[in-house]
Amino acid sequence: MNKKKFDLCLVIPDIGGGGTQRVLMNLVKNWLNQGKKICVITFFNEKADFFELPIAVSRKSINFTGESKNLVVAIWNNLRRVKSLRSMIKAYQPKLVLSFLGTTNVLTILATFFMQIPVIVSERSDPTRDSLGNIWDKLRHLLYRYADIVTANSHGAIVALEKFVDAGKLKYVPNPVCIEEPFRPLTYSFPAILAVGRLSYEKGHDILLSAFSKFIHQFTQWRLVIVGDGELRNKLKQFAVNLNIDKYIIWGGMQLDIFSYYNAATIFVMPSRYEGTPNALLEAMGCGLPVIVSNASSGILQFVKNEETGLVVPVEDVETLYLAFCRLANDELLRKRLGEKARQKIKMETQCAYELWDEVLNINRY
Repeated sequence: MNKKKFDLCLVIPDIGGGGTQRVLMNLVKNWLNQGKKICVITFFNEKADFFELPIAVSRKSINFTGESKNLVVAIWNNLRRVKSLRSMIKAYQPKLVLSFLGTTNVLTILATFFMQIPVIVSERSDPTRDSLGNIWDKLRHLLYRYADIVTANSHGAIVALEKFVDAGKLKYVPNPVCIEEPFRPLTYSFPAILAVGRLSYEKGHDILLSAFSKFIHQFTQWRLVIVGDGELRNKLKQFAVNLNIDKYIIWGGMQLDIFSYYNAATIFVMPSRYEGTPNALLEAMGCGLPVIVSNASSGILQFVKNEETGLVVPVEDVETLYLAFCRLANDELLRKRLGEKARQKIKMETQCAYELWDEVLNINRY
């Protein structure tokens, strides 16, 4: 029997700036510290990278991202992706394959049929709230049962997955968060509300801007810092102009050193319409920030208990969000208490996350 070349093969669409990619980077660093040999396969090449993989990690890119103009072309393109992925996994000869994100999970399961390699897929959202599209949703329902283990980062997602995956294969594993980053705060001459996330409809930045427009009339020394990019960037900037609050807003774009923003902020806000378990929230809590979140998902509410580890407001409730801003702006002791409780919560969860990942993958047997 051939000796396996790698302990783990990780499959992910890209190494872009998303929360799942940040989770992968944290896991890679942890497993490298354990002496594990890791390879990564991406569908996009290095041009799409935001994070830089450690030099010890071997990486291959399928780099086949042709557009699918119709169903026949889509099927053909994805069969080519599956074939390429299978060839790369065979070449790497890993002991385990771990895949991230819905469509990539489906393709990875197809690529590893009859290869006698354990396959773990990581679902990063609640399937009842985050559709992949009609055909991909059906494939997810059909194929996830063939994975050896399916992980999810919220209890709500586990409940949803139980409808089409055997409960014995499902494992809850929270996001690992690096909270021991050195404090490198930016220097602000003002108190700041920070929002981090993709500029897309589900993130609720329009709700945030509406609430902030009410808040800034009373708290003129404050500023709103928005880190992230996305398809709604220009529309949101114009909305801020229409509200006459653009001079109070800093648009940070994508940031590699996100911790400097957390450590410079006064309050963190996440006004999402719907969410999975957002890494940005956990990082902010880990940095000791008082947080305001919407009750958009069970993943958020697992970590933020109202009045204990943060403040929770109803989804799309501009008035309540505005009042939460006012309350924290006026109460430094409350900010400190919520921030300390939040950091304690994340410190416990992070240690648990790494242990659970090792348990799920049984990585320490190698």
